[in-house]
Amino acid sequence: INRNDIIIYPPSINDFKIESNISNDIQEYCKNNNVIYISTGSFMSREIDYYKEILKVINDKLNNFKVIISGGKSTDKIQSLVNEIKLKDSVLVKRHVPQLYILKHSSLFITSGGMNSIKESIYYKVPMIIFPISSEQRLNGLIVEKLKIGVSTYKLPSPIEYFQNNLDLIINS
Repeated sequence: INRNDIIIYPPSINDFKIESNISNDIQEYCKNNNVIYISTGSFMSREIDYYKEILKVINDKLNNFKVIISGGKSTDKIQSLVNEIKLKDSVLVKRHVPQLYILKHSSLFITSGGMNSIKESIYYKVPMIIFPISSEQRLNGLIVEKLKIGVSTYKLPSPIEYFQNNLDLIINS
């Protein structure tokens, strides 16, 4: 393909249609729009310490927020952690969640930075903090940061420390 023959197809508006049949617990968590949504995507998962560190920062700094975690195959481990650190009243962990519904009600999206999550976050105007796993996600995070619609922890020596020191700024910007 010649470099001048590039065609860009924008996403369809149907890509952003809110899911139906939202469970009562998710509706309850989302009703005040003080939601921090954490999802690391469907292909890779994080170590449990990742969730432990992030939840500690959120609990210390933003106790008026509810957290929803899409846990995928790590759901049981994450739920055990939430119970262990006594956050079960403010953290909801589900194997799969209606991401578009949750983003519509979120104040912050903590993501690994996959392209689908980024485009959905942009559509619903939710700031992102990207903790990338793969090389594509690193690049996506740097682009998101350049566009000033989120921040990436890729180039930082201590991503959790940055998150802790800048959480208020990220949510309020």
